[in-house]
Amino acid sequence: MLDFIIEKTTCWEKLQNETKPIYIYGMGDGAMKIMSVFRKYGIKTKGVFASDDFVRGHYFAGFKV
Repeated sequence: MLDFIIEKTTCWEKLQNETKPIYIYGMGDGAMKIMSVFRKYGIKTKGVFASDDFVRGHYFAGFKV
């Protein structure tokens, strides 16, 4: 494949072993896709945040933004 890539651990495996809380930025399709992969790998999502004022206080995927 690409011989210059030396990392053997995927980003998902790194997140599985992360001890800090993991938050998702955004409330779109991309966030939903990432959360789906998180469930597949057993990665816990601590919460969701967004920069738009009008979405703050609303709920997305069961998390208060």
